[in-house]
Amino acid sequence: MYFRFRYNNPGVSIIQYCYSGVNCIGTGNITANNLVYGNGRGISLRTGTATGTIALNPLFVNYQANGTGNYRLQSSSPAIDKGLAASAPTTDIDYYARPRGAAHDIGAYESF
Repeated sequence: MYFRFRYNNPGVSIIQYCYSGVNCIGTGNITANNLVYGNGRGISLRTGTATGTIALNPLFVNYQANGTGNYRLQSSSPAIDKGLAASAPTTDIDYYARPRGAAHDIGAYESF
C-alpha cells in the first residue's frame, strides 16, 4: 500500500479495514513513506508493517481546508526527498519529472 499525505483528518491517518471475522489483509503488506499530520489517530494496521512514516507538518505553501490552497511544499518541508520510487508516477501533478533531488518527494508535487 502506498499512500502519501493524510493531513488534518479527524479520523484515522491510515487504516486497514476488513469485515468482521474476515482476514483479508496479507501479513506481507507494507505501508511505506507516508506523511501523517493533524489527524485524530495515527496509523492503524491489522497486519503488516508501517515504515518511513513522518508525523510532522508537511509545510504546504498555503494550506486551505476547502481545497483551494497551494499544496506545493515549502523548501523546508520534511516530505522532500522522503518518497519511494516504487509504483510512483514518473512526473508530478504538473508533469515535472520525478525525482528532482535525491529521491521522490511525498505528495502530488515534486519540489524544485
